[in-house]
Amino acid sequence: MENPIRTQLDLARCEVVRLEEQIASLQRQREVAMARVEAFAFSLETLENQAPHSKDRKNRQRVRLPSTEWGAIFKQIASVSPNGFDYADIMQAATSLSVDVKRPSLRTKMMTYANDGLVHRVENGKFRFTPKGYSAFEIMAPSQVGSHNENEPQTLFASSGSDADEAVTSSERSMG
Repeated sequence: MENPIRTQLDLARCEVVRLEEQIASLQRQREVAMARVEAFAFSLETLENQAPHSKDRKNRQRVRLPSTEWGAIFKQIASVSPNGFDYADIMQAATSLSVDVKRPSLRTKMMTYANDGLVHRVENGKFRFTPKGYSAFEIMAPSQVGSHNENEPQTLFASSGSDADEAVTSSERSMG
């Protein structure tokens, strides 16, 4: 017959081993949880330090430079509509310059330019160039229009007839 104290000792040792296994498992779970906490804290700190807040968006340094096609579109619009323009004006200028512009991408592009401070949204779908926009698109600001070289052609839309989608220069207009 086995000694009852030895039986109790073996049971107590088994319980200690089981508890140590539970402790080791809980420690591994705690280490994983702590690693997640550290990763999320680091990610949050990084995002807060790098991401511009919506109200600071106008002050960010990175500005997307317009393509030459968009520069040409906006130069044409500025010469025709110095007091503002809308999506239809942009589409008309793009068509006259044979630039393929899709309406959904146009809205996205204008939102980007507004967020970058190149244009000011006057109202829904209507825009005006900002001083920064005049510079970025290499457009003569309205205050500079009188000071441009008279020998340089200024692009304007044809005003009537079937040529409405074609661009006409001011020198061609004065000739004809």
